Amino acid sequence: CGVDHRMIDMLSNSGASTLSAPTISTASLRSTGDDFAVVLRQAATEHGETRGRAASDRADALREAASNLVSAAFIEPVLASLRDGSQAAGAFAPSTVEKQFGPMLDAEFSSRITASANFPIIDAIVERYRAAAEVSGA
Repeated sequence: CGVDHRMIDMLSNSGASTLSAPTISTASLRSTGDDFAVVLRQAATEHGETRGRAASDRADALREAASNLVSAAFIEPVLASLRDGSQAAGAFAPSTVEKQFGPMLDAEFSSRITASANFPIIDAIVERYRAAAEVSGA
């Protein structure tokens, strides 16, 4: 039938069995007496518990998105202009590495600044989108 048994033996002895797809053991379900309906009810109950957390998760995601917007639109350009406007010369001039990774550093600093400080514009963005979501019924 064209199966190379030596290859199969070699793979099974080399520890390649960890490459196999994960399987769901139904033996544990049967041993505890659970059937499919019980498992479905349990999953539905867990889903109901997470549905209550969904609203707070959406609010957190909205606040994070507003913070990212303020970071990218307002703080990051200021940091970039400060970095680019440097008049340092000679040994103090920015190297090619600093020029290459400067924007990444600006992005990280701006996200940390918006996360650690209280920006009223973030609160205004969150309230505006929350009100728009309530009007649309989402």
